[in-house]
Amino acid sequence: MTIADQTPCLLKTKVNIKKNRLQLTVGGTITEARLDAFYTDIRFGVADLQPGFAVITDLTACNYAHLSCVPAFRKIMHYLLANKVGNVVRVMSQQNLIFRQILNLTARFHGYKVCYVSSMEEAEQYLDQAQHRQQLRFCIRQEVGITVAGQRTTGSLIDISTSGCAIEAAGALPDATEIFLELNLGDGDKTEEQLFVIKAEVTRSDENGFATKFLDFSDSDQERLHQCLVKMVQHEEWKLILPQQDE
Repeated sequence: MTIADQTPCLLKTKVNIKKNRLQLTVGGTITEARLDAFYTDIRFGVADLQPGFAVITDLTACNYAHLSCVPAFRKIMHYLLANKVGNVVRVMSQQNLIFRQILNLTARFHGYKVCYVSSMEEAEQYLDQAQHRQQLRFCIRQEVGITVAGQRTTGSLIDISTSGCAIEAAGALPDATEIFLELNLGDGDKTEEQLFVIKAEVTRSDENGFATKFLDFSDSDQERLHQCLVKMVQHEEWKLILPQQDE
């Protein structure tokens, strides 16, 4: 039995209704059975919060997660997505094995953008400063059509929210350039619900791509986009190989 296997699993939830935040504390060695029970606690916590709620996950005392925990991790992530989570922050040391495990996991499927910090103080400060930007950013690699002044080209999504996106594309565009983006967020079939043509404005740019904010994008279209992004994350086929503990 390894040292990691002997470390008790600690899982706690704390709800801050005033700040609309859910704080999760994960310590020790994570097991599948404990994580399944933790999922129930998280559901009760989310029920007290409003859409756009933030999540802080404190992993500073966590040292290892068994491979069998991956489905439960995915289930928790899907539940947060379905309930319109906003900013997500993880507190952890980059020297910890769990940090490498999480990076290995998230590199293999679509997910959401996470801020990594080294202390709870940094996490709280980040969220206090990010209150104006509560839309979750989905990390999805997807081709996107780009039309600028009648000329069409393509790029690749880096991340996207219901209010804007970042795109990898050749060549810089001047700030404030108005463009049209074409996205097919289905499984290959271009249905009306999955196809988006969005007017956008470039907010910053460099030689590798640019960031945009969406213009004239209705609440109903934002909701439709959010649902499509959630489905892409939830239905994706994925394969995972986690690093071994002694690496």
